[in-house]
Amino acid sequence: MANGLIVLGVTCGALAIIMNFAIHRIEEGHVGVYYRGGALLHQVSQPGFHMMVPFLTFFKPVQVTMQTDEVKNVPCGTSGGVMIYFDRIEVVNILSSASVHEIVKNYTADYDRSLIFNKVHHELNQFCSSHSLQEVYIDLFDQIDENLKKTLQDDLYKFAPGLIVQAVRVTKPKIPESIRRNYEIMEGEKTKLLIAEQRQKVVEKDAETERKKAIIEAEKVAQVAKIQFDQKIMEKESLKKMSEIEDQMHLAREQQHANAEFYTKKKLADANLDMKKFLSKVILRMEGLYGIIITDRDGVPLLRVVNNDFVPDTATRPIYLSTFGMATEQASKLGLGRNKTIVCMYSAYQVVHFSKMPIMVSLIANSNTNTGALLNLESELEDLVRELGVAISES
Repeated sequence: MANGLIVLGVTCGALAIIMNFAIHRIEEGHVGVYYRGGALLHQVSQPGFHMMVPFLTFFKPVQVTMQTDEVKNVPCGTSGGVMIYFDRIEVVNILSSASVHEIVKNYTADYDRSLIFNKVHHELNQFCSSHSLQEVYIDLFDQIDENLKKTLQDDLYKFAPGLIVQAVRVTKPKIPESIRRNYEIMEGEKTKLLIAEQRQKVVEKDAETERKKAIIEAEKVAQVAKIQFDQKIMEKESLKKMSEIEDQMHLAREQQHANAEFYTKKKLADANLDMKKFLSKVILRMEGLYGIIITDRDGVPLLRVVNNDFVPDTATRPIYLSTFGMATEQASKLGLGRNKTIVCMYSAYQVVHFSKMPIMVSLIANSNTNTGALLNLESELEDLVRELGVAISES
C-alpha cells in the first residue's frame, strides 16, 4: 500500500513537471514560433495558452505590433575624413503575422539585427563617405531620415516582404568640438550679415517710398491745374454756344428728372423705414431671433435688421447669402418640385432661408430657437416681401 502511494505521488509529480514545461503562454501582440532539435517547425501560434512537447520543443515569441528599434552610437566617416557619431537612430517598424515564419526561417527570431541594425550602419556609412561634413551636418541632414527609410524599405520589399518601416528618426550627429565651435561662429556671422542686409533694405525702401510720394504729389498738382484750366475753357465755350431756349429746355428736363428721382427715393425711404420697424418688432417678439436679411438672388442686401452683438459678420456678407440662391436652384432640379425653404443648423446658430424669387429672406437665430416658430414667420413676412418687390419694380 505504501509503495503504491509512493508510485502515485512520483507519477503525479512527474506529470506536473511535464505539464509545467508543456503549457506556455503567448502574449497579445506576439506570435510564437517553435524549434525542435534546432529545426524551425511550421507551427505559428497566436496569443493565448498552448501545448508543446516538453524538453524536445521550445518556443520564441515574435512581436507583430508596432515596435521601435534604437540603433545607438553609429560611427560615420565623411568624404573629408572627419569621424562623426550618430547618437541614436530610431526605426519604427511592424512585422506582418503572415510573414513571421518565412522571415524567422531566413533571418532567425532576431531578424531585426541583420535586417535593420546592420543595414542602418551600412547605409549611414555609405551616405557619409560620399558627402562632406557640411552636407551631412547642415545641408542634407533633413534628408537623411527619408533617404534611410526609403533604402531600408526597398531592401525589405526585396529580401523580407512583410516587414514594413513606418518611420525613421535620426538625431543630430556629434562632431569634433573644435569644428562645432567653428560652425557656431559661422552661424553668428551669417546672422549679423542678414541683419545688416535687412537694415539696408529698409533704408532703401524708405528712400524709394519718399521718392514715389514726391512724384505722386507733383503729378497730382499738375493734373489739378490741367483740369481747372480745361474746365475754364469749356465753361467759356459753353456760354458762347448755349442759347436761352436751350437753357430753359435743359432746366425743365433737369427739374423733371430731379422731381421724379426725389419722389422715388422718398417713397423707397418711407417704405424702407416702415419695413425696418416691422422687422424690428418681429425680432423683439421672437426670442433667440438675431436678425432678418432680405436680399436679391445674388446676395445683395435690400433690407436688413440685425443685432450686431450676436450676428457674426460672415453671416451677413453677400458671398454667404448668395449661396442659398444657388443651393435652392440646384435643389429645385432634383425632380421634387420647386425648393422653397432651406434650414442650416450650426453649433451656435441656425439660419432659415425662404425663397421668394427674385427675393430671398434669411432668418439668423440661436441654435436653440424653435425652428417651427421661425418657419411660421414665412406667412407673416409674405406681405412685406410683396410690397418690397413692388417698390423695387417701380423704382
